[in-house]
Amino acid sequence: MRVACVWLPHFPIAIERRNSPALNRRAVIIGETAEQRSAVLDCSAEAEGQGVRVGMPLRQALSLCPSASFLPPDLPRYGDSFDQILRALETMSPLVDPVALGCAFIGLGGLNGHHRDEMALGDALAQAVRQASGLMPSVGLAEGKFTAQVAATVSAPGEVCLVPKGQEKKFLAPIDVSLLLCSRDTLRRLGLLGLRTMGDLASLPAGAVQAQFGSEGRRIWELAHGVDREPLRPLHVLAMDLQAQEGDWTANHSGAARTSLRPQPARDWPRCPLRNEPQGPENADNTEAATCRRHPSVTSLRGIGTWLEREVGGPESLP
Repeated sequence: MRVACVWLPHFPIAIERRNSPALNRRAVIIGETAEQRSAVLDCSAEAEGQGVRVGMPLRQALSLCPSASFLPPDLPRYGDSFDQILRALETMSPLVDPVALGCAFIGLGGLNGHHRDEMALGDALAQAVRQASGLMPSVGLAEGKFTAQVAATVSAPGEVCLVPKGQEKKFLAPIDVSLLLCSRDTLRRLGLLGLRTMGDLASLPAGAVQAQFGSEGRRIWELAHGVDREPLRPLHVLAMDLQAQEGDWTANHSGAARTSLRPQPARDWPRCPLRNEPQGPENADNTEAATCRRHPSVTSLRGIGTWLEREVGGPESLP
């Protein structure tokens, strides 16, 4: 199915800068100050340029970037801001699947008739986010979650990147394998084997990759081909799941369910858990290329990087 990925990298940093413009173009680090949780929860691109990384001890971050502005995390405000974005997206589609602070997938089924074309639909999604938050996202549109997310990741804030159906493998071919959803060890081994891009991986037989990497090998081989079978999980489904796990959670707590959705701590790059639908041979002759367009209202949002990387164990872990 056609899916859009709306992505606001370094979401907590973006919220802090939106509320305090003096932080723009300055190194900013967000982290807990309590002894047991003295780690970097998010950092700006300027701080990353000095070697700071998400998950790094704050003491080490301070030594690497002593001029940075250190801020305590305001998790309720980040959650409320993202909740406003999700509500705005829900006015456009009932299929809104949030996977991390600042990242959500939107099912596009039935929406094309309301817009001139898919690029116009992508622009409309970006504008909905901007009106709800004052921030301009990157938007990727493709078949399935993985390709849509990669399209959003490689685009600048305010850009809409559209991957035509049947062109997933071609679009992904030059993309670095670091964007794959796999373990650090698998990434390391891919590097040792000289497999640097999705195209390198996709060129190998599926059996050979699976023999080398097991079940994870089959999955990353399919992703490199643009094949992703994971369905969307809309907000109302997530709320029902949480309700089943926690008896005292009711449908009225759907906003809390949204704010509990935070990225999984895998590595310090902006990734969501994704999968895609296989493409049939009927698309083999489709030569239409992916297209990207920058929104005309974008000014200076390039300084925002990856989102907050912090695991939340469940409803009981909400701030």
